[in-house]
Amino acid sequence: MFMSLLAIAVIGLLGYIWMTRGFFSALIHMVCVIIAGAIAFALWEPLSYLILAKGPDDRKFTAFVLGTAWAWGLVVPFAASLALLRLGVDKLIPANVQVQSTVSYVGGAACGAVSGVITAGIVVIALGTMRMSSDFLGYQPIQYQGESLRRTGGLIVPVDRLVGSFYGHLSETAFRTSQPLARWYPDVSHTPAVMRLTDRQGRAKNFARPAEFEVIRRYRVGGEGVSVVDLLRDSWGVRPHDAKQLDGTPYPPGSRIEGIVLDFKPSIKELHGQIVLGEGQIWIVVENAQTGDRKTIHPVGVVAKAAPGDIAFGRFRFDSEVFVASAGAAIEPMGFEFVVPPGYEPIAVYVRNIRRELPAGNVATYRSAAERDRDVPAGSILKAGRGGSGPIDRSMATTLGTGRQSDEAARAAGITDTNILVGRFVIQKGREKSLQVGESNGILGGEEKFAPSELQGGAGIDRALQVRTFEVNRGTVMVQVDVSRGRPASLLSPAAAAAGRNDPPYLIDANGTRYPAVGFFYEDQELVFIRYTPGKPVSGIAELQDYRVMLSASRPDQKLTLLFLCDQGVHLSTFAIGDKAVVVLDPPIKLERTQR
Repeated sequence: MFMSLLAIAVIGLLGYIWMTRGFFSALIHMVCVIIAGAIAFALWEPLSYLILAKGPDDRKFTAFVLGTAWAWGLVVPFAASLALLRLGVDKLIPANVQVQSTVSYVGGAACGAVSGVITAGIVVIALGTMRMSSDFLGYQPIQYQGESLRRTGGLIVPVDRLVGSFYGHLSETAFRTSQPLARWYPDVSHTPAVMRLTDRQGRAKNFARPAEFEVIRRYRVGGEGVSVVDLLRDSWGVRPHDAKQLDGTPYPPGSRIEGIVLDFKPSIKELHGQIVLGEGQIWIVVENAQTGDRKTIHPVGVVAKAAPGDIAFGRFRFDSEVFVASAGAAIEPMGFEFVVPPGYEPIAVYVRNIRRELPAGNVATYRSAAERDRDVPAGSILKAGRGGSGPIDRSMATTLGTGRQSDEAARAAGITDTNILVGRFVIQKGREKSLQVGESNGILGGEEKFAPSELQGGAGIDRALQVRTFEVNRGTVMVQVDVSRGRPASLLSPAAAAAGRNDPPYLIDANGTRYPAVGFFYEDQELVFIRYTPGKPVSGIAELQDYRVMLSASRPDQKLTLLFLCDQGVHLSTFAIGDKAVVVLDPPIKLERTQR
């Protein structure tokens, strides 16, 4: 309701202003607004991508900027180009044209109203893309009804849909371009309507960076001869999924499932260390080559890891307002499934409005849902089992445990399953500087430097104010690996030296799953440096050097511990840098402890 009132207020205000200034001035302004809107939509995607790619997200202010990047990407070019156009036009045409009063008032009001519709439409679209609640200002045009997302209504004056349709039409006519808005955004107003459909009613991430995912595989299920009811069955549900199209109509006969397998990067994770995605945050655009019609389609299900530490995959339906989280600390591919009507082909997939074009060809085919289901548990449908670039070279590794007491040997060597701050340091709450601390006094994330004296004296700090742990999710275990001088896992060891400077450090479990380092704890006589960034793993030794975290064989006061998040219940077998094993645990140690 409030969004409708805002749109009406903008239209009414601009209509009144330009009614008083006359028809000719209002006409000139309307033309400027139309051109400015076209410029804004032309720059919307590339400018938003630029903001998302360049902006850091490790502090609250920049996180706000990233969460509003799509709004800035639309509003800034609109306002800037409109100001420049008006400045140029006012210089070229300094005088007004006098027309009969009634015509002037009526024409001015009409042109002002058109300008108001375009301005209000752009404002509504921009506001809708921001990291706000799902029903921000009482406007939620797409939401769950039954077992799928539905369009449920619009504004009293549907300025967002009018503006989207107008500029979509212009992109293929008067303002024709090789990459028309109408092709990639067949309904521009759809984007802000679903970008806020995030976990915790809009409080989770609504943005992704351009490089945070890639398409690694496509597959197809069913098609001609397979009923929609059978298409929407799976081995994990008692009855078929009663999914519908966005307009509430059933999928037509001859529809098929198109599966898009996505490989996500760690930086797309939420602050708590998991990827959390709902049906609204992923969609595809399909096109009918014969009619030129396009549709936006959301997934009906996802194939993903079933549980932390498990090697099995499952298929999960989007049949209610649920959000699928990555299972545990490891990042595995996910396969999102879309029901596509006959005659249409997918041309692009979007994750939080980041677009990847989908070239034709190389699509695996399953004749039925049952045939697909046979490839799900082992993960072969996703090409599971990825992680590194090649087999692990263990020729130079140090072996710990020698067949027995591997847990004790690993801990003695500096490989420990604990989330307590290294060295038993304690931070007093309120003095954590830029580190983010949760309600349970665990460090959620961030990076900060301290003097050693700032982190000592825990006995004199009220227990309610003591920050002494890193916060981990349920089903996840932190493992700390001491890579200091003289340790088996040392970065100064021959095995570590044989790895590339840009090779990332990993812990590897018995299933071959790799867990990247999500931070480090460095200390010497003058400095304690804490970095805990689950969404930004350590990329290699070279990155540590960029942070001036450099170990020296001649400095015994230096200590460096790498922090890893692993799935609870897995058997940890190897510490490696790139594909070079540094330490092998024989037998592997099982990560059983629940950390708080």
